[in-house]
Amino acid sequence: MSHENVEIARRVYAASASLLRKAAAGEDISEAPELVELFDPDVVIVEVVEYPDASIYRGRDQMRRWLMGWLDAYDGISIEPQDFVAVGDHVMIDTRQRFRSKVGIELEQDITQVMRFRDGRMIHATGYRDRSNALKAVGLAE
Repeated sequence: MSHENVEIARRVYAASASLLRKAAAGEDISEAPELVELFDPDVVIVEVVEYPDASIYRGRDQMRRWLMGWLDAYDGISIEPQDFVAVGDHVMIDTRQRFRSKVGIELEQDITQVMRFRDGRMIHATGYRDRSNALKAVGLAE
């Protein structure tokens, strides 16, 4: 199952990029097939846990609003997965993230994301600035 979860995680990144492109082009993504196929109806997204006041988004509608919020702040968004590590029903993904704000400020950061899957869909995701915290979250230690 863990290999299958890695493949689903790869598809989640592709689908998220597609949803952002569609939304940026003004398309309605509320009924996008990517949402139904890859994300559990009760999906939970937790912003990077080390950030003060990290928000939690529950369900597909809130997840979609979370994605749309990125477009309110940024003209350019690039999230490049670097490595996928499967651990049980979790997949840990090292990412390189680049953002360009609407006022031209550029940000680059490395975030380790942890996704959890059930029945072929993502049910939980969060990010960690400190990779060792992500390792602890999936039951591993560096």
